[in-house]
Amino acid sequence: MHNELEKLLMPQLSRTAATDILQDLLARVNIELEKALPLPTVLEQLEQEFRFHTEIPNWWSNVTLCFKYLPDVEGKYCTGEKLTCAKPNQYTNQFHDWSRDAGGCKLTWGLFFDPIDVIDKSHQESEPQFLENVGFNGYTYPVFSTPAKIKPSLSQLPDWFKEIILCFTYRPYTGKGLAARIACSKLNSFLPVYHDEFGHKGWLVVMSWSVFFPNFNQQNQHPRIPAWALSTRICITHYEKISNLFLKITTKKAVKCSSGNDFSYPYTDKTFYRAQVSYEESFLQWSLINTMNLTLN
Repeated sequence: MHNELEKLLMPQLSRTAATDILQDLLARVNIELEKALPLPTVLEQLEQEFRFHTEIPNWWSNVTLCFKYLPDVEGKYCTGEKLTCAKPNQYTNQFHDWSRDAGGCKLTWGLFFDPIDVIDKSHQESEPQFLENVGFNGYTYPVFSTPAKIKPSLSQLPDWFKEIILCFTYRPYTGKGLAARIACSKLNSFLPVYHDEFGHKGWLVVMSWSVFFPNFNQQNQHPRIPAWALSTRICITHYEKISNLFLKITTKKAVKCSSGNDFSYPYTDKTFYRAQVSYEESFLQWSLINTMNLTLN
C-alpha cells in the first residue's frame, strides 16, 4: 500500500490549491521509497499524513452553504426560493436577478453546520454584529457574526474549522473609482446584507466569494489545516439572457470559482435595464466545491 502513495498524490497536484503541502509530502515519499531499506515507521507516518491531507471526514457532509434574499418590493427585481442551502459539491437553487427599474434586492450568504435550524427563515434575524478585524495575505478584513436562535454543537469539529470564515467582496464600476468593499462572517452566521441595486443604473459589479482560514500560515502549523480543506472553493454558476433591438440570446452556463484564502476569478454582474426591449438578466447558483475525495483501499 505504501507504494501507492505517490500514484494517489500525483492527480491531486493539478486539482487543489494546496499544492505546496502535497508537493512537500510527495517529495518526502520519494526520498523514503528511494532508500534501499525504507523505514516502516517513516512510511506509516507518511501514510497518516496522506490520509490527514486527502481524506475528507464524514462531518464535512453536514456543512451547508446558504443564500437568501429579500426584494425591495415583493414580486419585483428578483425571483427564486428566498432561502436556499446546499451541501458540499451541490448547488443552491437558482436565483433570478432581473431588475427592471429603481430598486433591487438584499442578498446575503452564510456557512452553517447542522442543525439547519440556526437559519431564521423569517428573514428577521438580528443584524450581524462586528466582531473583529482579521489580517492575512497582507489585508485586513472585518468579521461579523449573526446571533443564532439555536446554536449547534461544534464539539465534534476540529479547532481549525471552527475558525473558518466566509468572505464576500464587491466593487461597482461607476466611473467614480469606488474601492472594493469586503466583509466576512463566522460559521453559523450570515454576511451583512449586500443591496443589489446597481442594475437599473447600468453599472457593472465585480463580485467574489471565498472561504478563509485566519490561522493558516505558510508553515501550516498551529493548528495544522488539511490540504483538502485549503482546496475548498466557493463557486458560482451563471448564465444571462440578453435582449435588445437586434437580438435575443441566452448565454452558455459558466462557472467561476475562488480558491480558499483567495479572491480569484471574480464574477461580473452585468444585469441592467434600459427599456422593455433592452435589458440583461442573470440566473445564479452557488456551491461549496471540494475536488479532493480520495480513499486508500
